Amino acid sequence: MKRDLLFEIGTEEIPAHVMPHLLEDLAQLAETMLKEHRLSYEKVRTLGTPRRAALIVTGLAERQEDINTETRGPSVAIAFDADGNPTKAGAGFARGQASIRPPSFSVTAMSMPPCMRAVQRRPSF
Repeated sequence: MKRDLLFEIGTEEIPAHVMPHLLEDLAQLAETMLKEHRLSYEKVRTLGTPRRAALIVTGLAERQEDINTETRGPSVAIAFDADGNPTKAGAGFARGQASIRPPSFSVTAMSMPPCMRAVQRRPSF
């Protein structure tokens, strides 16, 4: 679900020649911070008066986006034996990936030689 955010800052008298730069910087900083914290939004705009600066974010996500991390492991020839069971190298890679079990790994054929890869999805809070 998306919401709108109004962030208003009350200040002492701001000179008129400073206001355009202040509002531009406020919008840029807000966009940078939202992206760094994985919060999607539709639009950021700013408004200002001599005693106030306002930031309006429309379509702001209520939650951060989930993080997907991909880890490249050993080659298939080293990670699995002839019967398709994980070797010590494959099992060791699986242990290093916390909650992933060897059957949930995939093989990346695009790399040479083909190798194991683990994709972990960490949900946001």
